[in-house]
Amino acid sequence: MLASLLEKPYNKVMLDRVLVNKNSEYRLAVAPKEKSVYNPLDEVQEEWYDPAVSLVDVEKWQRVKLLVDVVIAK
Repeated sequence: MLASLLEKPYNKVMLDRVLVNKNSEYRLAVAPKEKSVYNPLDEVQEEWYDPAVSLVDVEKWQRVKLLVDVVIAK
């Protein structure tokens, strides 16, 4: 859809299965339903993201905004 909107050629084919011929025997190879790429990494700890989801301190936010405004005004 995006390629047609941009009127750009799109020369890729996405395969989810392929017919394999090996030694005169045919086998249907199917892409796995779940890819390991999407599984969580064991070495990443959920606690690392706690500060990112904590509430914003309004006073600290105002100080940062004031500092940014001063830098932009220069």
